[in-house]
Amino acid sequence: MSRYSILPIFIPFQGCPGKCIFCDQNIISGKNIKNFKKDIIEQFEFYKSKRNKWDEIAFYGGSFNFLPYDKRVFLYELAKQIDVKQIRISAYPKGFDEDFIKELKINNIKTIELGIQSFSDDVLKINGRFYTKKDALNTINSLNKKGFNVGIQLMVGMFKESLDNVSLNLNYLTSINYRFLRIYPTVVLKGTHLEKLLNNKFSLNFTFSDVLAISSIYLITAIKQNATILRIGLHNQLKISDNIVGGFFHPSFGDIVKTFIIYLYCKDTSYTCKIFKNFPNYKGIIAKTWNIEYTNEVNFKLIADQLWEKYIENNRWLTERVIFKISKEFWDKTHN
Repeated sequence: MSRYSILPIFIPFQGCPGKCIFCDQNIISGKNIKNFKKDIIEQFEFYKSKRNKWDEIAFYGGSFNFLPYDKRVFLYELAKQIDVKQIRISAYPKGFDEDFIKELKINNIKTIELGIQSFSDDVLKINGRFYTKKDALNTINSLNKKGFNVGIQLMVGMFKESLDNVSLNLNYLTSINYRFLRIYPTVVLKGTHLEKLLNNKFSLNFTFSDVLAISSIYLITAIKQNATILRIGLHNQLKISDNIVGGFFHPSFGDIVKTFIIYLYCKDTSYTCKIFKNFPNYKGIIAKTWNIEYTNEVNFKLIADQLWEKYIENNRWLTERVIFKISKEFWDKTHN
């Protein structure tokens, strides 16, 4: 069976109603839109030359819902040139009135990824995100009712974020309806306002092992909710590391998170017999710790369900901080 294919078009900063303190989409995406139509057509032609048939086209970055109408029409027409089954967009978590929703339906938009980042009004405001938790929840509920596939993005370790904010995010991850999740640790990029704040003696509230623990908690929760995980960590674009001056970037962040979840499971269950085949094993830590043989496929759903019941459902992750203690142990082991 051929793999489902998505033709990606990046529109960094296009339509954004403001600039978040942590954001530089040009660095993150590796794209810089100076001439909207010309630059997008160049991306389109490049990817179109790579294969004859695409299942979907995605417009990533920016805020599709705040693009001027003529630019949205241009993108709709572009999609028609390759006869895709559907269109995916990234969008700001408000600004979806009935007329706009009708427009999306008519133009074959099926999946909408919302850059939620956090459900804390305080964290959103201080990071330059000018919507509220209520706006985000109303948008999610409205889009679900209209039959869209809703994806959300959460950022871990945002400026001024606390464990209480993480607890709030977790509550909504277990109560709202979403099909897809992306998890991004906060990174500090050159030239952003966040860099200036950190240069002025402010700091982020978490360590790398804390962010690893929180990301793992979100991942376990999303799997428990039967959501598809689209990405964990920033894509390691060419030279992106040259523009990162702080925060929690690691080129293998997704592999580290998945390995830690298996580590947590093995430690919790003393699971030393029928070990996993083709499983994430950052720096070989699982095999080194438990002398594992590669015989069985890893079942992340099973693992997530068990870890959820033991650590997350009863709020032990917060009250006893067990996952944070083990994540520090894990991180120390992989770097000593």
